[in-house]
Amino acid sequence: MKKRKLKQIMKNNLKELRNCAFIEIIWNIILWIPRQIFRLLKNIL
Repeated sequence: MKKRKLKQIMKNNLKELRNCAFIEIIWNIILWIPRQIFRLLKNIL
């Protein structure tokens, strides 16, 4: 019983970790794009 519960918790944690990693990657992209645009504008000006 205990082992099965532990497995379930581990599975849920893996899912959460994957979601967190995915969100982090998306945020990095979202934050990276304006920085690149700003750099391009600075180079033009």
